[in-house]
Amino acid sequence: MRPWLALVCASLAAAPADDLPPASRVAERESTLATVASESRDGMFYVGAHVDALEVYLRNAAGVGLPPGRKPRIEVADVAGLADDVACLVQGGHVLVTVRLGGADVAPLRAGEAAARAWLAAEVLAGRGGPAESLLLARALRRSFSASEFAAVLAGAGRGEPIEPVLARFATNPGLWWLATRQSLIDARPPLCLGVRESLAELDDLARFVHDPVGLGDVVLTGPQAARLSHLPALREAMAARLLRLRRDILRQNPVAHNAWRSLGAWLEAYPTASETELGRLWQTYIDDRAAASRLADEVERALGSAR
Repeated sequence: MRPWLALVCASLAAAPADDLPPASRVAERESTLATVASESRDGMFYVGAHVDALEVYLRNAAGVGLPPGRKPRIEVADVAGLADDVACLVQGGHVLVTVRLGGADVAPLRAGEAAARAWLAAEVLAGRGGPAESLLLARALRRSFSASEFAAVLAGAGRGEPIEPVLARFATNPGLWWLATRQSLIDARPPLCLGVRESLAELDDLARFVHDPVGLGDVVLTGPQAARLSHLPALREAMAARLLRLRRDILRQNPVAHNAWRSLGAWLEAYPTASETELGRLWQTYIDDRAAASRLADEVERALGSAR
């Protein structure tokens, strides 16, 4: 062994472990939608919570599945070297989203954008989206091109040509353009009728009032209990939000549940001004209509089962 090499090896062997630089530890969190990785556990859990919230919304509220293919990876890195606060890279079938959270005023938006882009702005634009998402993308492109240009774009996509250069003609950020345009298309589509059990489940969720009336923690209130607390401003505000949600979604409900939806809406409309006695009468009407809807749902399901 050469003398200088022996000296280096001896000095390394003699160096205490405390003098060596600590190895960086990357924490990872698996969810159904994506893998979130960060050297900061707080950053990992923060973005992971947004990913979980998006997955729950897609599954329960929007009724949309996850894209096929490999699970995306989100890396949280608060470093100044990132060119964009949120960036998405698709390569070799792998989807990588990097996000710099920044301060408290921008972190929620960036975390939400990272979750959304991990879900769809990578796979769909890369040509690996499901039929429903691909159809939405085609409708979005049709808005931006003439008939002949649109036909050429579809033909190119059929040959496997990448879509990103096409989007770059009119969108400085194709991912953000797709997110905004997709949401616009969904908001503008006609309402769809839900199934029997879906309608009843959404109705039960609207009629389940979780509130903290005395500052000791959240409790589930029945209709009569909520009626006795109608003087509380926070509860009135919550009921007003419920009424807006009910009015927005009632057109999508199955006819079996229609009467129950209307009676719950009547109770919510009367909540701010009606007496406790009047609210009690309206609530009993809702309870009766809800029970009737459940019985009718059972009959419909039995009839459908016997017809198969």
